Amino acid sequence: MRHSIRSKGDRLSGVHTPRTAACKHSGGRTLSSGRAASHICILIAGLTIFSPCLLADQAAAACKREDFEEIVEQATTALRTLASQNRPGFQEKLRLLREKRGWSHEEFVTAAAPFVRDDNIITLDQKSARLLADINRLGEGASRVASEPDCSLLAPLRTSLDGMVAAQTEKWRYMFAKIDAELTN
Repeated sequence: MRHSIRSKGDRLSGVHTPRTAACKHSGGRTLSSGRAASHICILIAGLTIFSPCLLADQAAAACKREDFEEIVEQATTALRTLASQNRPGFQEKLRLLREKRGWSHEEFVTAAAPFVRDDNIITLDQKSARLLADINRLGEGASRVASEPDCSLLAPLRTSLDGMVAAQTEKWRYMFAKIDAELTN
């Protein structure tokens, strides 16, 4: 399933939660969703802090704090949905592989490691971490003194969050392809 961050008002695969619930209930779940979602929610404050100047041409394309919240809500929902839809099926496939190979618990822990952590998975996690760092930099650049949000941060925020969702989608796709290939051997 491909998730993307859509414009305000769109719903992501029929999943919609109140803006505040996205931040309140996202912490501490998994690497692919929980920690990233928690960091994203924390950053929303910094990203919606106001810029010292609002250019005249930005006035026509004015944005509100809610625009930032909507983008973050969509990303956290997409990341949580990815994890909740994929984790149970992946764990079941790991269990099937354990049974197929007749691994003991100790053997399973060692033998299953490459299915959840290899060079490609590490690369995808590093990509997500870089995007999260980009989001942090956007938040650090915001100023608390003006009365209007810095609308120029909306597009880079959307791009970074969409990239995180894409990287995690690719990670799940890759992990399933890898374990499916092993199950058919």
